[in-house]
Amino acid sequence: MTLPEQAKSLWHSLADTQQLARAIVPLADTTARDVIRSYTAHDLCYWAYRDRDIRIAGFGVAACPDLSLTATQELLASAKLIGEAPAEARRARAYLGASFAAGDEGIGALGRRRLVVPAIEIIDLGENSYLAVNRMPDATFPELRSSQNSPFAIDSGHSVPDQAGWCEAVSHALHELRIGTLTKVVLSRKVVFDLQKSLPIGRLFAHFADRTPAAFHCLHKSGEDVFFALTPERLFRMRDRHVESEAVAGTRLRGHNDPHDTKLGEELLESDKDRREHRNVVEHVVRTLRALGGDVTAEEQPSLRKLPRVQHLYQRIDCQLPAGVTTDSVLSTLHPTPAVCGEPPATSLSLLQRLEPFSRGWYAGPVGVISADEVDLAVGIRAGAVEAGTLSLFAGAGIVDGSEPLAEWHETEAKLAWMLELLQEPW
Repeated sequence: MTLPEQAKSLWHSLADTQQLARAIVPLADTTARDVIRSYTAHDLCYWAYRDRDIRIAGFGVAACPDLSLTATQELLASAKLIGEAPAEARRARAYLGASFAAGDEGIGALGRRRLVVPAIEIIDLGENSYLAVNRMPDATFPELRSSQNSPFAIDSGHSVPDQAGWCEAVSHALHELRIGTLTKVVLSRKVVFDLQKSLPIGRLFAHFADRTPAAFHCLHKSGEDVFFALTPERLFRMRDRHVESEAVAGTRLRGHNDPHDTKLGEELLESDKDRREHRNVVEHVVRTLRALGGDVTAEEQPSLRKLPRVQHLYQRIDCQLPAGVTTDSVLSTLHPTPAVCGEPPATSLSLLQRLEPFSRGWYAGPVGVISADEVDLAVGIRAGAVEAGTLSLFAGAGIVDGSEPLAEWHETEAKLAWMLELLQEPW
């Protein structure tokens, strides 16, 4: 029996449901990443945790609730569960993607905010896989189609803004920093590619995911509109009243050998400019969680988070919240952090929206997964979007006093380089 046939059989077993229902069975000889390479649908999502060996591919829509995170958790808690599987596979989930800020546009059919409970899920827990079907009374079974396997070439792209426009924007931001209106602003740019035909996004995303193991992997697709991120940065994880967050800021390249890599890491740890940029993020997260009444502890000193191409300053932050504080409250007060916006947030947001010649859309917005007892959200960076026949890849850099426009351009080049190189490889 093929995967679509197995899923349809499970779907029919839930035909009489009057609520969200979820049926699950073991799945042999395939994985979530294999499936998004092999199949596509009008609606597709994917999520992989950075620090747990769990990967999930979702197809179709069982529910797309226009609800708060808290109300979505209540919906998921009400799900009727059928079938035996480990707890992480039985758990009903909704997948979130949202625009960076209130003034930003959405992404075509994905809109400005999307919460989706997929109709079909393939869940990998370590070496074991499971097939789950979610059904609501009015939901329809999705059509799964085989993905095209022919080679796909992408021509060279162009930067928005170009290097001269970037340097001008950074110079303007530095002027604002010097007159004291803000202490940091994050500026971004994108590389845009014109697409001659429909992009086999599952294949491309799986190719990217294969090369970025130390990251959260997020994909949302509706029709031809797509957002994806392979992000190293958690926004927050909340379970019961415990919140885990982190500060990730300051960047250096990886070295070409171990001694060179160590030297670059030590340079980052000792850099006054990068430590100030990083401290802005730590102070914002701590201040925000304390304002919610939380008991907050943060690691005393930053360490290095080493990724395949770059390394960052990193500090973990933990918080125990009082009763009654919702996940929606944590999200609305914590996002956007200075890691993707600046400090103070309102002033830096206003400035970056004036200086950036495009709407960020979902870039640097909150993405993640919601279940009845947990919310785990990441920051949608190291990201791309497909809309209106174009593919855009995004990168940003934190601007503080002491930043140099050309050096910040080269930082964004380093952040984009791995995606640009992978685009040119066979996939």
